Amino acid sequence: MSKILSLLFVIFVGTICSMTTKAKLSPFEENLLPQHSIMKRLSNLFVELQGITDSKSNVKSYTAFTKVIQGLIDDLERDTKKHFEVLVEMTKKCTAEDEFRAKEVADARKAMNNADASRKVCTTHLNKAQTLLKVAINLLKAEEEKKRQRTEIRAQEHAIFVSQKRQYDDAIAFLRKFIVMVAQKFGGKKPAFIELSEELLRHTAKTNNMEAAVPVLILLSQYTSAARGNYQNFDGAAASKTLVAKLNHLLSVLQRDLDLIIKIENQRQADFNAFLIKVNRNIAELKANIVTLNAQISHNKECIARETKIFNTANAKSVRNDDLKARAIKMCAKFVEEVAEAQKARRTEVAVVRQILNLMNVRFGKVPKRMSDYLDNVENGFKEYENRTKLIAFQVYKHAAIKFNAKGADIVVRTKEYISNKLF
Repeated sequence: MSKILSLLFVIFVGTICSMTTKAKLSPFEENLLPQHSIMKRLSNLFVELQGITDSKSNVKSYTAFTKVIQGLIDDLERDTKKHFEVLVEMTKKCTAEDEFRAKEVADARKAMNNADASRKVCTTHLNKAQTLLKVAINLLKAEEEKKRQRTEIRAQEHAIFVSQKRQYDDAIAFLRKFIVMVAQKFGGKKPAFIELSEELLRHTAKTNNMEAAVPVLILLSQYTSAARGNYQNFDGAAASKTLVAKLNHLLSVLQRDLDLIIKIENQRQADFNAFLIKVNRNIAELKANIVTLNAQISHNKECIARETKIFNTANAKSVRNDDLKARAIKMCAKFVEEVAEAQKARRTEVAVVRQILNLMNVRFGKVPKRMSDYLDNVENGFKEYENRTKLIAFQVYKHAAIKFNAKGADIVVRTKEYISNKLF
């Protein structure tokens, strides 16, 4: 029996030595789990119990063992409570870190989406403004060219009008003098027919009224036919009256044509003035539009640059927090593994204490029932702690593993079974 117990002890010690090696837990906190070595004390106690051969002669040793074992059980209970407190603390930290990083990533991605949406709107507005600017510039050039051409045409028209009006004014002035002379029967000094006809032809030709001048020229030729081109041998009183009537008709024709020319000129000038008002308004509006469009282009370029900067900053924030979140997930998952190792060690320690109690019963023939009951309560409490630990481990693992591997995917599908510990 002694050999079997010794063999079991060696196996237990070897297992515990491999499980109780101190490991760095995480960047959150170090040395959270209890670090004292119960197994060293259990080993010493086991060796001492093996050395006792006469239980009746060593009552003091029995009492001492009882106290030591009681202290070991107390340590186990304290360690169990400490483990649970550490798990609760680390679960809160892991959960809080995961939620914080997830919120930071979500905020960054929201900022990226908003910046990208704003950038797209600004890009659309920029393209539209640039297109409208090209149209406005072309329209401005067209309006300015139209104004230039119409101004040149108006200047040419006015120059022609001035020339025509001067010719009509000269012709009318000549006719009025000529009519006075004819009315006075050519006066005392009678000009030659050719001189009169040339003057009349010159003025009427300039005004395009040759047809109206023909009857006058015929009468003039009749007045001079009797005297070889002079007015000495005829009485022109009656004929003069007819000639004056013809000349007055010619004068009225010239005056009517002049009035028509003036009316046309006035209408052309009025139309040109209206055209200037319209074209100048169009040019002013186009120039104002060009200024506005240039301002819009500048504004939208600034908007694109600003939103691009926001997008890049938010993207960097998202990448950084994604990386920190992944690191926190790995760290928390590592902590769960360390806790699992500590749980295995704790179960082994409880088993060794129970073996020591069995050895005490062999050496001393008795074990205080309160101590066995105490160990039972501690073991039951530890089992309860393990169950609670598994639930806490699930909470941590949820952040560490969901959608990262097959286990996490299975947890998503069968969450209730995992929470109830049926699948842990």
